[in-house]
Amino acid sequence: MGAPVRPFPPGPAPGATASGPFPMKIALLATLASLTLAACMTTTTLEPVGLDRAVLSPVPAVRAWVVIDQGEIVGSVVRYAERGQDGRFLYIVRNVWDQDLGTVDELGRAWRRVPHRDDEWIGTGTVADGVRRILEATDVASMSERAIEDVEDATRAARDD
Repeated sequence: MGAPVRPFPPGPAPGATASGPFPMKIALLATLASLTLAACMTTTTLEPVGLDRAVLSPVPAVRAWVVIDQGEIVGSVVRYAERGQDGRFLYIVRNVWDQDLGTVDELGRAWRRVPHRDDEWIGTGTVADGVRRILEATDVASMSERAIEDVEDATRAARDD
């Protein structure tokens, strides 16, 4: 009979060039690599809304106390308040080394600072109750008001004893 029927015409297989299938694979890999690199170079910068209108205003210390527990100074409390009658305020509770240990807000919520974690809510009540909880003082601990500039001297003297 005649010559056998070939499924393909003579020459390179479909998708291959005369020199073989490797240049096609290299071209495909190069295309994928360039797309990957293009995706890695995309950057986005975000800013808080209204940052250009933000106004920083200092909140001054307005009152201060030392905390006395069983005859010894165990810490201090400083009240910071916004200017004006209706301004917000916050009490910062410190130990005798003047390290901030916690806060009591205008609603009486007490928060203890926890290193490397979020602050821990420890209760709601009076400022004195919150201060006692933060300093882990006894129920007989009391607050004695002092001039703001004298509080640091009092706590320094307590830690030197």
